[in-house]
This record gives sequence, structure tokens and C-alpha cells, in this order.
Amino acid sequence: MNEKTSKYEDESPIHAFFSDATVQNLLSHPSRAFSKPTPETKTAFETKTSAINVTPSTSARFDIKVVKDDALWLAKEAKIDEISALRIVVEECQSRTSAQLLGRFSNQELAAIQEAAGHSQSSVPVALLSQGTDAEIIQKEFNTQESCRFRILQTYLSERQFLLKCVNYLLQIYGGVDPSDSGNENSIEDSSSAIREFGATLAEVSGANDVVFLECIDAIKENIKNVSDGSGWTKEEGWSTDNDLDWTNSQITEATSTLEVIFQIIERQETLASTRRILTWLELVSDYNFFQFNTVSPTLEQR
Repeated sequence: MNEKTSKYEDESPIHAFFSDATVQNLLSHPSRAFSKPTPETKTAFETKTSAINVTPSTSARFDIKVVKDDALWLAKEAKIDEISALRIVVEECQSRTSAQLLGRFSNQELAAIQEAAGHSQSSVPVALLSQGTDAEIIQKEFNTQESCRFRILQTYLSERQFLLKCVNYLLQIYGGVDPSDSGNENSIEDSSSAIREFGATLAEVSGANDVVFLECIDAIKENIKNVSDGSGWTKEEGWSTDNDLDWTNSQITEATSTLEVIFQIIERQETLASTRRILTWLELVSDYNFFQFNTVSPTLEQR
């Protein structure tokens, strides 16, 4: 796709984004976004986090040792390469301020809300008032290792889901109407044009051979297997069934999004589907009874 998107260079940020080779590869093969850990990725991780690149400091906002430990933990739990795990941990660190703002209210904040509402009980939901906790306790719980690692896992699952949703969106707007077109500004029109053109390129690449289609089939099989097997995460740390439910929902969401990508590929294919595609699809729906099945994660059966 480099030849088709090279003209985006030196233009708007959205053009530059879609010109990036890494972005193109991720959107063309979303199931390859998180590779398995290897000795090479471990070496690259150690290099990026070494003292020559990241100077340890006791006054720094984040402890590089904790960041490294969390990244290696995520790589082990999610079975992904250490560099991707490091990036996700850094993202979680950068999003902590917003996570705190969206978290529970403290007693002090609820008192201020009630005062602003004129001390009227009917103006403030009872459920909200019952959620109050001391601010110091909230801060302490927020900074625990268990809480931080839960947010890290949520960030990881979110990235997987939204990458697929992005691919699906690009294929949807190819040749159609972009629902985000709400203005007449040139910048919006230029961005929409770039997105549509990249969507067309992505559709062409996806339909040119069986690779992307078969990768999607394998990804769906993996999602269904994951639902059956359960997350297997942090069993020694008492990973709750509520957290495992998030994992299960994520697998179902991924499988659904991947199915939508498959349908988009088929819909935009101008030639007859190959025998390999047809047989692979029929095997999938046959193996899983046309997706009419009830699969419960083993850790959820006790709920």
C-alpha cells in the first residue's frame, strides 16, 4: 500500500498517519498486532528501558522499575511481545489522571455536589450518595498494584477491540458516506477523502488474496477458544469473576468485529470467492453450529 498512500506525505496529520508503514501493516493484518514474545523482543525491551535510555530517578513521576515489572508481567499474562506490553503500560500511566476523574466520588466531593444541589436529597441520586469513600482511601486503592494492573489489562483489551473497529469502519466508509462528515471545512473534507481512499486501498488489499480472510477466520476460532478456556490470568492473585467477565465480553466483541470485517471483504469482492475461502467459512460455521451455542468461561460457571 506504500505506493497508493505515499502522496499523503507532507500533508495533514491524518495523511501522515495513514502513510506510516506500521499503521498500514496493523490495519491490513489486525490479528498480527500483538506478536508472541521472542528473545529478540526481550533484548529490544531491555535496550529501550536501560539506564542509557531512561535515567532512573527517585523524583520522577513514574518509577521505571515498576513500569518494567508491569510490562514484563503483561507480556507474560497476555502472551504478547515485551515492546507492545511496554507501550500499553506507558499508556496506562499517561491516562491515570482521566481514570481518577472518572472513578468513584469521595465523601468530600459528594458533599460539594449535595451543597451545589441545595441539600435536596431528590436532586442527588441515592445510589451516588452511597458510593462515597474517604479521598485518601480512594487514592490508596487506586495506586495499588492490583488496581494498576487491572487498568493495564483493560487498556490491552480495549486496544485489541478498537483496532478491529477501526478496520471495520475504514471498510464501511469505502464507497459510502462517512457519518463523521458534519462540516464544510477543508480540513474535514481532506481528512474524509484520505480516510475513504485508504479504506479503498484496504479493501483492495483484503480482497486481493486469501491471506486476510483466513487470518480473520483463525482469529475468530481463537476468540471462541478463549471464551471456552477462560482468561487464565492472575489465578494466584485471586482474579475475580467480574474481571474474567470483562475478558469474555472482550473476546465476543473481537469475534463480532472480525465477522463484520469478513462480511465487508465479501461484499466488496468483485470476483467469485476462492474455493479455499468458501470451504474455510463453511468449516467455521459448521464447527460452531452457525454460532448458536452457549459457551461459558469455566471461571464464570461458579457465579
